[in-house]
Amino acid sequence: MGFGPSVPARIAIAVLLLATPIAGCRDQSDSSAGAAVVTVTARAVAGAGEVLTGPNGRTLYLFVPDAKSQVRCLGNCPQHWPPLALPEGAKLVAGNGVAAALLSTVTGGATPGARQVTYGGWPLYGYVGDVAPGQAHGQDVVLDGGSWFAVQPDGHPALVS
Repeated sequence: MGFGPSVPARIAIAVLLLATPIAGCRDQSDSSAGAAVVTVTARAVAGAGEVLTGPNGRTLYLFVPDAKSQVRCLGNCPQHWPPLALPEGAKLVAGNGVAAALLSTVTGGATPGARQVTYGGWPLYGYVGDVAPGQAHGQDVVLDGGSWFAVQPDGHPALVS
């Protein structure tokens, strides 16, 4: 009569596929031996120079109106500039070219109680316009009430044109 699996079997397969994480889809953290790890690394990015990148390899930015360790990207801002979060129980790791002493977290911001990764006191963000590693479309952009710059390994904004 019919070809392929029965209706209940097809439903079970669909549920299994939906519940299975797809490799490469994690955006904010890695996992190593079952423990969540958020690694910040430095790499050369066209249009920005040597800058920090998150676990997904994408450029990390600072928001000039953020005072040191004071998140001011609120309201709709995180829709464009998702904060680099450190999930509960995750470990923050300094990768190649990153000073571990400059890495920290701050609580609060767009998600009350959440921990946002900071570098040299600057809260770190991604940019939704960067869809692949090696892009810096958010570099020197004025949006959501202030200027945005990629972050250099010394903790300063990348003021490259």
